[in-house]
Amino acid sequence: MTRLKTLAWCSLCAFLTLAAAHAAPTDQEQIDALKKTYPLTTCPISGEKLGGQMGTPVDYLYKTTDAKGKETARLVRFCCKGCVSQFKADPKPALEKIDREAAAQAAAATPHPTPWAIGGRAPCCVSAAACCVRDNGCCPGAH
Repeated sequence: MTRLKTLAWCSLCAFLTLAAAHAAPTDQEQIDALKKTYPLTTCPISGEKLGGQMGTPVDYLYKTTDAKGKETARLVRFCCKGCVSQFKADPKPALEKIDREAAAQAAAATPHPTPWAIGGRAPCCVSAAACCVRDNGCCPGAH
């Protein structure tokens, strides 16, 4: 009987260990992963520099659940704990600020076609004559 109990406990421990290994990441693991792409360098509430005069930033996971029951978490970084309570009272403006900055950074990282690649004139071309004289020929696709 003792061996059976020992076997049962070992089986239970093994199961729990495997279950824990496949569990959702902890809040700190999510925060660490989200920090890498967080777009702001200032507090979305006060505008203070993160990690500046106010000390170590306060990281907060803002969790929401959609209509299908799926939980999502967003990182919001603050200069101090006082800003967290202001955020909780009305999160929308801060989230919009984070979204605007993320969109601006994504747009800046997106390569834009050069004018002559889409049929316009190259920046060196003031006119067709100036371009042809200066370059001994026309800029690619400019004329």
